[in-house]
Amino acid sequence: MRIEPTTRSGMMVSKNKRYLLLQIALTLAILVTGASFFLKYETEHITKDKYDDLEIIASLKTEELSNRISKELAHTELLSKNFSILDRVEKYLSSGSVKSRKEFSRYLGELAKSHKYKEIIIASPDGQVFVSSNDSSYPTEQQLFSAMQRSVKSKTATSTGLFFSDSQNSISFDVVSPITNREDKIEALLVVREDVDSFIYSIINSWPVPSESGECIIVEREGDSVHFLSNLRFLKNTALKRRIPLTETNVPAVQAVLGKTGIFEGVDYRGVNVIADIHPVQGTNWLMISKIDRDEVFEEFNYRKTLTVMLIAVLFFFIVSSLAVFHYYRSLKYYRQMYEKEREIRSVNEEFRTTLYSIGEGVITTDTNAKIKQMNRIAEEQTGWKEEEAIGKTIHEVFTIINRDAGDKENDPVERVLNVGDIVEQSNHTSLVSRDGTEYQVTMIAAPIKEKGGDISGAVLVFRDQTSEYNSQLRLEESEKKFRMIFDTSPDAITITKLFDGSLIEFNKGFCVLTGFSREEILGKTTIDLGIWLHPAEREELIRKLSNNEKVYSVEMNLHRKDGSIVACYLSACLVEIQGEKYIISINRNVDEKIQSAREVERYRDHLEELIDLRTAELNIANRKLIEEIKKEKEVEAKLEENLEKEIELNRLKSRFIATTSHEFRTPLTIILSSAELIQRNMNRLTEEKVAEYTIRIKNAVFHLTKLMEDIIILNKANTGKLTYEPHTVNLREVCDEVLEASLVYAKEDHKVFFDYHPEETEFHLDRRLLKFILSNILGNAFKFSPEGGTVSFIVQYFEKELIFKIEDEGIGIPEEDRALLFEPFQRSSICEDIPGSGLGLSIAQKAAELQKGSISFESKLNKGSVFKVRIPID
Repeated sequence: MRIEPTTRSGMMVSKNKRYLLLQIALTLAILVTGASFFLKYETEHITKDKYDDLEIIASLKTEELSNRISKELAHTELLSKNFSILDRVEKYLSSGSVKSRKEFSRYLGELAKSHKYKEIIIASPDGQVFVSSNDSSYPTEQQLFSAMQRSVKSKTATSTGLFFSDSQNSISFDVVSPITNREDKIEALLVVREDVDSFIYSIINSWPVPSESGECIIVEREGDSVHFLSNLRFLKNTALKRRIPLTETNVPAVQAVLGKTGIFEGVDYRGVNVIADIHPVQGTNWLMISKIDRDEVFEEFNYRKTLTVMLIAVLFFFIVSSLAVFHYYRSLKYYRQMYEKEREIRSVNEEFRTTLYSIGEGVITTDTNAKIKQMNRIAEEQTGWKEEEAIGKTIHEVFTIINRDAGDKENDPVERVLNVGDIVEQSNHTSLVSRDGTEYQVTMIAAPIKEKGGDISGAVLVFRDQTSEYNSQLRLEESEKKFRMIFDTSPDAITITKLFDGSLIEFNKGFCVLTGFSREEILGKTTIDLGIWLHPAEREELIRKLSNNEKVYSVEMNLHRKDGSIVACYLSACLVEIQGEKYIISINRNVDEKIQSAREVERYRDHLEELIDLRTAELNIANRKLIEEIKKEKEVEAKLEENLEKEIELNRLKSRFIATTSHEFRTPLTIILSSAELIQRNMNRLTEEKVAEYTIRIKNAVFHLTKLMEDIIILNKANTGKLTYEPHTVNLREVCDEVLEASLVYAKEDHKVFFDYHPEETEFHLDRRLLKFILSNILGNAFKFSPEGGTVSFIVQYFEKELIFKIEDEGIGIPEEDRALLFEPFQRSSICEDIPGSGLGLSIAQKAAELQKGSISFESKLNKGSVFKVRIPID
């Protein structure tokens, strides 16, 4: 049936209107859906951020307040044990004169001023005030009296908590600690009265970020109500005065005393909806509430919500207008083309056939049953099927496609086109599998073939081979990955900076190592800000050369490090342009030591050239002699370089030796000096037990120093070849008993020791001295690194002419990264900094074992312990 132009035009207009309405509805749905998801994400994001902020603020403030109170308790207890205060208390109690009270009051006033206390009071154990730093006397409040009773009973420092002092007419916080005499009898009580504004309320009243409603409150439970201990931001003069009943469970303060912790949303004392975080204050019965108005939290969200709605309205209007204009011009164009299409349709079939067989892309046409009707030469090459073979077969039999990444078979685009009637395009992750198994990376588009009436009569599939482009992309990604790996792992300092202002855009770890700055310190700064240029004019000269396309390669220069030292390096740089902006890529190589070595070599080379010049006249006669001289000079150069490396290693060992021994000597010497001074100053007052205790400390310190000196002497003998192997017949059981008994000096009281001697023989041909070096060092380490209550096992075995000593502990273990250098001198594990030791023991033990043709091996598990095995062959 032939459709007249007028009829076709009317149908086209009606169809365009339906498409226009559909597109408008779809656009509106997409905008509204997108906005909904965006606003939902923003709500969750803002809420989470505010919850995290509240939690951080609350935890920091509670931790700071708890630490401040516990430190003050410890400090007051320490102050009460001061002999100077005890002497003055005893003097005042013995005389009781006005003069002694005045002197004592002045002393307390100076003490209060130096420690920034509001007042210091000395009271009797039953609560009577003897003297105060303000030289005033007043009745003891009930809260202070209760704290005094607790302190007397426990003989430790206690606090009153916050209470209103009638005598002071202000809020007070007192700390009480007993003052005991030398017989541990309580003579008096020391009361420290804090300035609560600086001691407690300074923490509560601050808020770390700008906020119109942010507020911290401390409360405690008082019967059936909540007692507010601090002033409120929006209600003045409320500290210790405001209370609310526990029945108001929507108030965060009530939830706090009822046991709630963490985030809570409720209504505060103003009746305003708030978000609060509840944290208990450790060491007290207080609870801290950090809160902020809910409206303030969502103020930014409401602004974004309004802005989003306005933006959607503008976008919707713009899109609808654009669609309307587009459809109008499309309809107009359609009418203009009607006549031309009627004339051109006769030649379409021939042109289509010509195009099909000459196009440089694969083309396949099908009927409505997805059976192939035509395919061109490119399609034949890539599918492996000839046209005459493929005609009549379904598209999925000839055109097989899979997902490039997953390997799964992809859906046939032609069948989708025939079912839906829309154009289908696939451009990513698709591989065409040829008849012979060859894979081609392809992009494709499938479209319906429609008759004049719009009915679908088939489909056309066009595909392009993208294999070479895909391989190029893979090579490019691999190249970028290699560049990034080289950039990040290179030991040289590599930077990318802007030409015009020197801003550091990118830098590697080598740059941090070279300059001494951390990554956080470098970010956002320029090389001028960091101050690394020893001579800023050198940077200007570098920029000038690069701007003039001059070569900058291995230029020697000196740079400032963070610690103020100067490092020599070779600089190479080039200028690149990225997206219209110029950048400098520079590589700095640390050549501090190499430059010194090179200069030394250069000096000898210059000396050699001078000798050659002086002997030029005698060259023909002394040619052989000159060659020998040159060889000697080269040997000297090599020797110098070798000596330089040895000197560097010696300096490194010397630095480690000085650092280790200075620390190891300082601790025992400090113990000896302090113990001796205590004995000297308090000789008449010290009991025999105290003198014995200090004497034992001095002996242990001297033993530690003697052991350290012996280790250093033995290591020196081993390194200089003076430590010799002198075997003779020894009683092995006796040696083991001696070593074990000597090592017990490192054991704690609750350490368990398991000793098992297996050999039937007791006498062996050994070097007694070297064996004791080995066993004492390993056993000593086992005791030092074992936890309290841990077991140290010492097992001796004799098997196939070899003595095996197995020493096992339940200590902290050895980290993987420390094991390679475990037997190096002065080498200590990174997790045992707080355990005394010189790092010499295992080095000495290994050298002693090697002198006896033996070996030391170990196995270790972190936080579970270590097992050391010493093997000594017996001839």
